Amino acid sequence: MGSDDTRRGMEGGGGKVVRMTRTALACIFIIGVVLGIMITLGASLFIGDDPDDLPVHKLPSSGPSKGASLLAQAYGKGGMKQVKSPTDSLEFPKDAPEGFWIETLSDVPKSRIFILHNVVSEREAKHLKSLGLIKGMEKALIIPYGEKDLVESETRTNTAAWLDFGHDRVVQRLERLLAEVTKTTPEHGENLQILHYESQQKFSEHHDYFDPDEDPPENFEPGGNRMATALVYLENANVGGETEFHKLGMKVKPDAGDVLLFFDILPDGRVDKNTMHTGTPPSDGEKWVATKWIHETRYQGLDKPYR
Repeated sequence: MGSDDTRRGMEGGGGKVVRMTRTALACIFIIGVVLGIMITLGASLFIGDDPDDLPVHKLPSSGPSKGASLLAQAYGKGGMKQVKSPTDSLEFPKDAPEGFWIETLSDVPKSRIFILHNVVSEREAKHLKSLGLIKGMEKALIIPYGEKDLVESETRTNTAAWLDFGHDRVVQRLERLLAEVTKTTPEHGENLQILHYESQQKFSEHHDYFDPDEDPPENFEPGGNRMATALVYLENANVGGETEFHKLGMKVKPDAGDVLLFFDILPDGRVDKNTMHTGTPPSDGEKWVATKWIHETRYQGLDKPYR
């Protein structure tokens, strides 16, 4: 009968069936592993617009410019690891972005001025600019010397927007890195401020520190004096847009992604009057920076713990 023939055929070829089944299972397993790897790689390459999905990596470093003082060379995959900063003014960050290095423009006993290279990626820079636009860019204000209230002035014609302290993962990473480099904590810093300079907009010569001989005590109450200024370059003009230190005869124009960091006070606590500087107007293109003023003591209130 047909049923007997079928049964005999199955019994006679049982070994082949078992071998075929094992081979099929092995093939399915291998295909599953390969698909899993492909899905994982695909997910890692796809980055959404959520700030928590933004990559915390750096654009490849072009290396130190000719004649630059290389203090600490970044370490990427397969690169040399150098985690010590040869200056007492700064601390090399433990979780430095790939390509990060520090260039000295001036150091003790003179003014302390540095460039931190490759701090934010191109995508992070665009994200920070978008945060400023979402907050609303308004005419930047100043505190006149000897006073305590913010006012409009023709000495500063650019626009600005304040971000919330620890706004998101990108802002937090930047705040942590600047705090570590300056041997402080994120709470020592004022909120990050996004600045936009269109063509011919400027910030005339000024200083960021509070002058004990001129400014009222109220200016020092939140966190002491401003000890350091960090200018995070998000986009730079094709022509113009430098930060000029007149008394030092120095003009600085870092690349987008770099940070100009200078100390407003000397190691002994006195203000460094040589850090008077100007935000020169762009004549071709526009300039975007994020400014962080870092104080001597905790600036953010204890009711605002850092996330």
